[in-house]
Amino acid sequence: MAAIKPTEPEWLPATPVSAVACRLGPEACCTAIFRLPISLPDGKDAGPLSTQTSGGAARLRVEAGSGEQALVGTPEELSGPTRPRQSRQKPPPQINGVSWDKLTGTMRVSFCQGLLTGAIALNLLILYYVSRAQQQMMDKRRDSGKGSPKKAALPMPGLGGGTGLVGGGVAAVGGGAVGGGNGRSPRVTVLVRDFEDFENYVGEVARSFLRQRADLPFLAVADTPPYPPLALPEGARLLVLAPSPEQPPQAHRPEFHVQTEYVLLVPDGVELDQARQLDRLIRELEGEGGGPVRLVAAPVLARSAVQCLHLRVSLREWTATYTQAASGSSGSVCTALRGDAVVLVRSEDLFNLSTPLARPLLASLFIQTSLRGWKVKLLEGPCFSASRRPLFSSAHNQWKADTRLREATARLMRDFGIKRLLHPDGKEQWFGCSKETPRCFGTVRDDTPEYLYLERWTPPCCLRALRETTKYVINILESSGVRYWLEGGTLLGAARHQDIIPWDYDVDLGIYLEDVPNCDYLKNLDAGSLVDANGYVWERAVEGDFYRVQYSEANHLHVDLWPFYPRNGVMTKDTWTEHKQDVEFPEHFLQPLVPMPFAGITAYGPNNHRAFLELKFGEGVIENPQYPNPTKKRLDRSRLRRACQNSGVGLGYVLPSRPCTPYRTCLSTRDPNRSPFNQHGPGWARLAPWTDIFTLRLAEASVGV
Repeated sequence: MAAIKPTEPEWLPATPVSAVACRLGPEACCTAIFRLPISLPDGKDAGPLSTQTSGGAARLRVEAGSGEQALVGTPEELSGPTRPRQSRQKPPPQINGVSWDKLTGTMRVSFCQGLLTGAIALNLLILYYVSRAQQQMMDKRRDSGKGSPKKAALPMPGLGGGTGLVGGGVAAVGGGAVGGGNGRSPRVTVLVRDFEDFENYVGEVARSFLRQRADLPFLAVADTPPYPPLALPEGARLLVLAPSPEQPPQAHRPEFHVQTEYVLLVPDGVELDQARQLDRLIRELEGEGGGPVRLVAAPVLARSAVQCLHLRVSLREWTATYTQAASGSSGSVCTALRGDAVVLVRSEDLFNLSTPLARPLLASLFIQTSLRGWKVKLLEGPCFSASRRPLFSSAHNQWKADTRLREATARLMRDFGIKRLLHPDGKEQWFGCSKETPRCFGTVRDDTPEYLYLERWTPPCCLRALRETTKYVINILESSGVRYWLEGGTLLGAARHQDIIPWDYDVDLGIYLEDVPNCDYLKNLDAGSLVDANGYVWERAVEGDFYRVQYSEANHLHVDLWPFYPRNGVMTKDTWTEHKQDVEFPEHFLQPLVPMPFAGITAYGPNNHRAFLELKFGEGVIENPQYPNPTKKRLDRSRLRRACQNSGVGLGYVLPSRPCTPYRTCLSTRDPNRSPFNQHGPGWARLAPWTDIFTLRLAEASVGV
C-alpha cells in the first residue's frame, strides 16, 4: 500500500459517531472512532479517524472513504519530522467548550447503558398510562356507586312506540340541582310507583308537576308495560322493571335513569300547586346534614291523614311491629308513615337499598330504612293537593286495588322474610304457614333446622301452631286420664321462658305407657294414623316407639308423646333414640307431678325440674342456652351478654354474683329481692310471666339481633 503523506489536520468541532469505553492500562487496547475533517495527500477527505493505544503508545489510522488508503503512525510520525516542535504543543481543539482529552474520556456511553436508559424511559411511559387508566376506572366506579352514571341511558327498543317511554335514544332523567327556567339543571326527579293499570291519573300528575317546572324530570315506574298504555306528556318517561332478553341489564335498573341529587316519591293523583313546595322539602333535608333523618315527607290533603309511627323490625323473629309515635313536636320524627304522603330522599340513599322500588312502596321503603336506623321527618306543611280522592271511581275498581295491595304486601313480606305484622291498634297480620299450608321449614337434619343457619329463630307462625297443638293434646290427655309431663327441651323452655324455646321446632311430652288405653286416639294407632274432627293427625311415629300428633295433614308441626313405664323405681322404655336427653330417670320426679305455666296454659312437670333437667342435659343447662346441636350451629351468647352488661340490665334468672345471664327478656332491675317469684333455689330470682319470646330487647338496637 502506497505511503500517504499526511497533511496537517484541520481541528474543527465535530460530533462523535460512536465510542467504545475502555480502561487504559499497560496492556490495554481500545479504539475510539470520531468523525474529523482530515485531508489526504490526494486532496480527498479522510474517513473515520481511529486512535489505537497499545502499551501506552498511540497510533492513528486514517482511512479514506474507499478504504484502500490508510495512514498509520504515532501522532509524532503523522505530524511530520520537519515540523517545528512547538507546533505539536498546540492546544487540543475544543468542542462546545470541552477539550478533546476530556471529550474522549467523558463521552463514552456503552450499549448497555443506552439500553438501560431506554428501558427506564419506556417503563415511565407505561406507568403513566396505567395510572391514567386506573384513575378513569375509579371515577367510573364512583359514579356508578352513587347511582348517577354520567352516560345517558341506553336505548330500549321494543318497549312500545308511545311517547314517554324511557329508551329509544332518550337520555337518562335529570342532570345533576330544584331547576326552573333560571339556567340551573333540576335537583330532583319526580317518581310515581304505586298506581294501577286499570285506573290511574299518572298523566295528570306529570302535567301538574311539569306545569310548574317544565324541565323537572318525571319518571313513572311499573313492573310490566301498563295496559292500557299510559298517556304521558312530553318530558315524562316510563320505566319498566321487568327484564327483557334483548336489552342490556341497565335498561331496567332505575339508578341508571335518575341523575339528580334527590328523588321525590309521589302517590298517584297528587298535584303540585307551587314550585316552592319542592324547595321547602329540599331545604329541610339539607338542614339535617348527615344525621339519622334521611327522609323528609309532606302530607297529602291534610296532616291528620298521615300517621307518624315507630317501626321495629326483628328479622331474627320474622316480625315487624308498628307503634304510635309520641305526640307533639317529637312525633314529627319517626321511622315509618302510614297514609298519603310525598317523600323526598337522596338518590344515593334510595338506590343503596336492596330493593328500592318494591311495592307497596312506603311499606318496603320504611322496613329497609328502619333496619339501617334512618328516620323520616314529617312536616306539618305545606300539604300537597289531590283532586282525585277517592282514587277509584267504582267499588269494583276499589276491590281490585285492595286485592292487589294484599297480594303485593304478602309478596313483599315473603321476600323480606317477615311472617308477622303487629299494627298500632294491636291487630296481628300473618304471612306464614297455617293449617292449610306446609310448615315454614323442611325436614330437620342433625337436630338443626334450616332457619338457624340463616341466623333466625322459629317463625312465629310455627310457634303459634305448636302452642295450639300442645294445648289441644294436653286437654285431651287430661280429659282421658292419661298422666303426662313436660319432657326434654319443652320442659327446658318452660323453666327458662314459660314457653317454647324460641328456636325449637317441636314439643315433647312424656306419658305413662299403662295409661295409653285410656285415650281413644292412642289405643288404636297400631292400625295407622287417625285424623280427628278438628283436623289434627294422630299417628304412631315411624322413627321409633312413640306417638305423634301433627297440626294438620298439610302442616306437620307436631307434638311427640314418649311412653315410659316404671321398673324398680326407674322410668324406662323399650326403645331409645340417639338424643342425649332420652335416658332413664327416677320415678320420684313424677311423684307428684306439679303444675307450671307453659305457653299460656298450666301444664304438669316433674316436681324438681332443675334436677331433672340437669340429669338429662347437664349442670347449668337452664342458665346457659345453646342450640340443639352445637357441632353444627352454636348460639352466640357473647354479644347478648356484652350488650346486657353495657345496658345495666339482667336477663332471665339473676344471681347476685352473675347479674347478666342472657336467655330471656331484659329485667328492669338487678335486685333479685324485687322479683315477685323466688322459687328456684337460694339466690335466684325470676321474672313474672311475660308474653314476649326470648330476645334481648334493649340489646337488639345495639347489636342488631
